[in-house]
Amino acid sequence: MPNSKLFTATAEGHKVFVNGQEVPQVNILSQGKAASSGIMILNGTDKVYIAIPVDNLKQILDLVINLANSAASGILAENGGGSITTPTFAADMADIARSAAELKDNLQ
Repeated sequence: MPNSKLFTATAEGHKVFVNGQEVPQVNILSQGKAASSGIMILNGTDKVYIAIPVDNLKQILDLVINLANSAASGILAENGGGSITTPTFAADMADIARSAAELKDNLQ
């Protein structure tokens, strides 16, 4: 069995590139559609690309932080007979939900 070799690679539009050159017939193991950076594994004639979605992980963490901040600042400490949320709470939550849905659709 031949030795495996690893290459730094990118993928975009169902194509894989190593050093700027397209590599044909690579099996892309990826969840989404977005352009990504990762590695290509060459084992004999078998080629596999694996995305390393660092940017997606950062975006996910940013969404969680925004959600926590919105919940912490948008829910009032006491009711006092009125609304228990700030006037922008529902819109803030909707924006975070929209951002999460977009991120899901465009995972690397």
